Amino acid sequence: MSGAQSDLDLRLLRYFAVVVDLGSITMAARALVMTQPALSRSMRSLERQMGVDLLVRSVRGVEPTPAGRTLYRHVTTLRAQASTAVTEVRASTAPTTLPVTVVDLGGATAAAGGGTLRH
Repeated sequence: MSGAQSDLDLRLLRYFAVVVDLGSITMAARALVMTQPALSRSMRSLERQMGVDLLVRSVRGVEPTPAGRTLYRHVTTLRAQASTAVTEVRASTAPTTLPVTVVDLGGATAAAGGGTLRH
């Protein structure tokens, strides 16, 4: 197997996590709405990119190797970080709420209002 590459396809990491979660390439393929041969090729591609076997395949399903467990731990962290990033980015583009005072310039007295202005 060749050495690891720094430009891993994140989609393969997601597929890998589903395979480990379900313990079966066949069930994972169904969950991912793809064919089992395509998912098997994707897992072999990931193993080639990593330079190690990640899954032990048997008639009863798959289990992660020690290297696979290490990768799974990292993938779980990456997925959580990606979710947090999406949440924070979306929150950073939320409209800013600013307090506004409304003054009636047409009357003899000024009236303060408690409205808000969205920017």
